[in-house]
Parts: sequence; structure tokens; C-alpha cells
Amino acid sequence: MVMQCVPGIQHQVLEIGARLREPPSVILQQTAFAEEVAAQDRLFEAVGLSDIAHTVMQSHLGSIPPGPAAELMAALLHLQRVENRLDLDPALGDVVTNREAWLVEKTPAAGHLGASRARREAITTGFVLLLRKEVLLLTDALCAMVERMAERSATHRSTVFPEYTYLQTAQPTTFGHYLSGFAFPAERDLQRLRGLYIRLNRCPGGCGSSNGSRMSQDRQMLAELLGFDTPVEHARDAMWQADLPVELASCLVMIAVNMSRLAEDLMVFATNEFALLTLAHRHCRASKIMPQKKNPFALSYLRSIANHLLGVQAAIAASGRTPSGQMDSRMEAYRELPVALKSVTTAVTLMTEILDGLELNEINCRATLANSFALATDLAEGLVETGRVDFREAHRVVARLVRTLSDSGRRLEEVNAKLIEEVATEELGHSLGIRDEVLTGLLNVDDAIRARTTIGGASPERVMDAVVTLQERVGTHRAWQRDSTRVIEAAEARLLDAARLLAGDVQ
Repeated sequence: MVMQCVPGIQHQVLEIGARLREPPSVILQQTAFAEEVAAQDRLFEAVGLSDIAHTVMQSHLGSIPPGPAAELMAALLHLQRVENRLDLDPALGDVVTNREAWLVEKTPAAGHLGASRARREAITTGFVLLLRKEVLLLTDALCAMVERMAERSATHRSTVFPEYTYLQTAQPTTFGHYLSGFAFPAERDLQRLRGLYIRLNRCPGGCGSSNGSRMSQDRQMLAELLGFDTPVEHARDAMWQADLPVELASCLVMIAVNMSRLAEDLMVFATNEFALLTLAHRHCRASKIMPQKKNPFALSYLRSIANHLLGVQAAIAASGRTPSGQMDSRMEAYRELPVALKSVTTAVTLMTEILDGLELNEINCRATLANSFALATDLAEGLVETGRVDFREAHRVVARLVRTLSDSGRRLEEVNAKLIEEVATEELGHSLGIRDEVLTGLLNVDDAIRARTTIGGASPERVMDAVVTLQERVGTHRAWQRDSTRVIEAAEARLLDAARLLAGDVQ
């Protein structure tokens, strides 16, 4: 729905002729005002709910007479319907004054909406309402990703996979153990979002300007109407909270960085040089010049999300450094955070889909380990178990052994007790009493994995313990997310019922 900028309406909603002698310049409208309404456009419906709740409360307190209250509410309900959504006009200021411009043309009762209420209260309340809903949607997506990680970890709890450090083959593990190592940080992301939600789910409404209101306000009622846990305790803090946008941006960065780390790994593992896994074709993009290319574009995209959010976090933190009571501390958050939330939510869903579609090359995984010295640590620990050396001495013997084998083009599986004794005597000055039958167990990949039975280890049993833990924790997060969503939906339904009752026959 397009609003026509009528000069008289513009003067009224922007207070021209009262405190200001002239309307905003064209260049101001085309720059600051245009950027502001573009950022606030996505707050429109949430600001509408804030307006409706404020009107219900003021009517309940008798601050608005019954007739004007019904008229105002009927207009607000009309404006709240999707088909009646306004196209915001920078000439009319921000989202609040654009809405006011439409309302004053419909009813003289529009003047009651601003009683004891700064525009930033409506915008701040709408902003928190929107963020709250988006945080719950992100929580749902994260739960799905952790569930998928747990499922695939269980499936591949015995699937041999090379562990890397510095992109060099380090030790044998399983793909289930590797992947579940990313599920736990994602579960911590869920914990962080829940902690943030406790602080976010407090109503900033009913604060007057920032020091409370001379006129009657029922802040507890306003909080209940909008489905908040409680009002923000301090009126000034309610209007100027700079920490919550920074905290939310930090949560988003953490989620994106965790995903980016996995995306980076998968991108490397999918190359021909590693060939440990294959991405589904639906998550890749072809080259327009090199016919052979199957580019892992989805993974590159996930990495770019993390890069962008690091900039967003810095911008929001920097904007919060202004003296308190400055609106420009919020403009960056209004512009960036709702978009960032949606972006991270869809990125999480994309990662879930990627994990579902990738296929392991188990033959290459085993071949990579066989062609490496990944069992060197197991051999060193096995030498310690002979009781003839400590670990530092065993480490020296095996390191010298690896160098000897590497220089002669041999693999670790070719070693025998005689060679180890020769190296030990040369390195330490005495033999170790190692036998060939002992080496058989030390140089077997599957045995090495099964031996990792400590808490958090790579043995199939321990991986399943991790999977069960993840599933239990995600079940708790899912229950909380669903309960919180139901509370919000029920509150909104009750609010709209109360609004329709108040509007009565005027609708």
C-alpha cells in the first residue's frame, strides 16, 4: 500500500511548524531517512503489535476514551493486515511516523497513540519482538543440524577416517568421532542462544521517554500482552540497551565460525588430492570455462557468511560506543541483525542438507592411513607398555624409526621387531625386548580406534555415548524452543482477540 506524501501530513507527523520551521531537505530524505526506513521496513508488523498492545493497555487504564480507543484500534487492525502493509516513504520519516501519517488520515484518535511514548519505544519493542521470533527459528534450525550430525555420527561410528593436524595425517579416528566433534560446539551455540533469550525476552515498552512516565502505564500488563517474561527492570536501560545487539551478533558469529571450520575441512577433504568424501551435485556449481570442475560452492558460501558476520559484529559493537541516549547506536543493529539472523538460519539449514548429501570414500580413507605414519603414536605408547622406556624415550625411538622408513620409501606397516631394536639401541643404547606379535596389534588401524575407550574417545562405544548425550541435550533444547514459540503465539492470539473486542463494531 503506497502512501502519498501530502505536505500537510508530513508537517504534522514530523512536527514542522512546531519545533522545526521547515521540512527535511531532499538530500536528508534521500540519505539518512531513506537508509533508516529501509532498515526499519522489516519491523513494520512487529511495531504494529507494539502499537496494538499499547492501545489495549491505555484503554484498560482509561487513558483513551472508549470511542476514540475503538476507532484507533480498528485502524491499527486494518493496518496490521498483510495486504494493507505500507510502502514506507522517506519523506515521512521513520516507520513510526509513516504509520502515524496513515493513521491520522483515517481517524482523529491517532493522536492518542503517542501519549507517554517516544517513537523509539515502539521501534525498540518491535525490534525485540522480531529478534525474539527469529532467535527461536534459528534455534529450531540448529537443533535439526545437531540432530543430523548425531545421526551421521552414529551411522559412521566405526567408519575409519584419518585425523589431521596442520593438514598432515595425524592419527586414525572414525568419521563419526570427527563429525560429533563439531556437534558439541553447535550444541553450545544452542546454550548461548537460550541464555541470550532470557535477557532478550523482557519488554522495553511503557517507559515514557527513558525515565518512566508521568501518565499511568501498566508495564507488567504490556509485557504479558506481548508474551514477554517480564518488563525490563530499568526504564533508561530499556530504551538504550547496547549490549544485547552485541551479544546476539557474537552468538551469530560463533555459529557461523563453527560452521565455517567444518566447511573448510569438507572443502579440503573433497578435493582430488584428499578424495576422502564427495559432495552431492546439488551443493556444487560447474565452471563455465573448465569442463572438469565441480566446485563446492555451498561450502564457499558458508565460509563467506562467517566473514561477513565478523564485520557486522564489529560494526554493531562500534555503534554502541557512542554516548548513551544516541539513536545512531541502534541504526546499525536495525539494519544488520534481522538480516543476519535470517542469513545464519538458512546457512544452518544448508549445512544440514550438505551433511545429509555427502558420501564418504571409505577405501581412500583407509588407503590414506595405510600410506601414512598415523599409527606412530600407538607404536610409541606400546613401547612404553614394555616397561623399558618412558614416553619421551619411546617418542625419540619412533621418530627416528619414522625418519628411517621415510628416507627409504617404506611404510610403518613394514616395520618389524628387529628394526625397532636396532633403532632403539642406536638411539638409547639398549634394546626394548619388543616382539613381532606385539607389533601386530599396535599397527592395526581398527585396533587403535577400538583402544580409544576414555571419555570422549574415538571407539565406537564412546562415539555412541556422545551421540546419546547430544540427542538428549537437543531434545531439551527442542522442547524449550517449542514451548517458547507457543507462548509467543498464544500471547499474540490473545492480544489480537482483545484488540478486536476493543474495536467492536468500528471494524
